[in-house]
Amino acid sequence: MNSKQTNPPQKGVPGRKPLGKRAMTNAERLRRSRRLLAEQGGHAFAIRVQGAHWTEVQWFAAATGQTPTEVVRQIVQDALDRFVLVPREAQAMLKRGASLEDAAQYIDDNLDTPFHGLTRIRRKLTTDTP
Repeated sequence: MNSKQTNPPQKGVPGRKPLGKRAMTNAERLRRSRRLLAEQGGHAFAIRVQGAHWTEVQWFAAATGQTPTEVVRQIVQDALDRFVLVPREAQAMLKRGASLEDAAQYIDDNLDTPFHGLTRIRRKLTTDTP
């Protein structure tokens, strides 16, 4: 007698229906996801957060009710907004005829703004304390 038993195939196994004749592997699913993101003009990055930075990300996530991934995404987006979009807008101002002083003032006013998430934390902490 064979000690191995075979389980009969289950009907209606839960899960997503495959796009083709078979389910995609994890690698295929990841390639498809990255391709779709690229078609929308985006790009996925893997970053490493360690030590005190990771501790602060976890604290920030707990304080705001977000996941650590959402917190890091918000930090990166804020940094990109500041260091890419602000200088680009200052250049556009100059092309539209603004003075160098006005463009410099725009940079001063917008490059060193507080992290948007800190406002959310302050609001949450002040409403949660008696």
